[in-house]
Amino acid sequence: MKEILEGLLHFQYPNQRELAATFLRPQEHYESSEFKGKIFTLDEFKKWYVQNYPEAIKAGGKFTYYEDWDGFNIPGHIFNPFFEGKFNPLSKREKNLLGMLEDRKGEKFYTIGTFDNGDPTDVTHEISHGLFYLNPDYKRKAVEIVRNLGVQDNKRLHKYLSDNCYNPEVFDDEMQAYTLASLKYLEEEEGVKITPGMKLASLKLNEIYNKLLKARK
Repeated sequence: MKEILEGLLHFQYPNQRELAATFLRPQEHYESSEFKGKIFTLDEFKKWYVQNYPEAIKAGGKFTYYEDWDGFNIPGHIFNPFFEGKFNPLSKREKNLLGMLEDRKGEKFYTIGTFDNGDPTDVTHEISHGLFYLNPDYKRKAVEIVRNLGVQDNKRLHKYLSDNCYNPEVFDDEMQAYTLASLKYLEEEEGVKITPGMKLASLKLNEIYNKLLKARK
């Protein structure tokens, strides 16, 4: 674990499976279309996921979560019910994660997770989530940029997020992160049409992102 900016904690795992298995329940408690704000077991989540997530459905009902997700982002307060025992029994991985966050309880912080040899743009994507949460000026500017995308661009990105089981409450945050760092991924891996308006928005987001990170180094 490394604190890359004040309050922004980056957890780097040796492989994608270890990362995803560790962060699954906190992440889905934070932003799932089905489980946001709910207390649930891993088995309950698996049963829902294989019936609702596109990649799992394509795989014939196989639980593909550990291969589907390669970056994670979670506000610190989301861990409170885990510390309070509401998600017990915790897995060994979850206990280890909470142990590393123990001394942060009561503070405002943000966690991101990636894995060794993953796509470098994943780190940028996840850092932008941390800035969105921790830095009001970044959030204000990012929201303004993505909300000024054209109607069709907004519809296209909202559809992608909805199809991939994101809760609408995190759409602005996810739109800025995908637009900032992941347009190539959306186009090449997900078949999302990338327009000149999206590319311009990406340039604007990168400008404020890079200025902020440079100023904090």
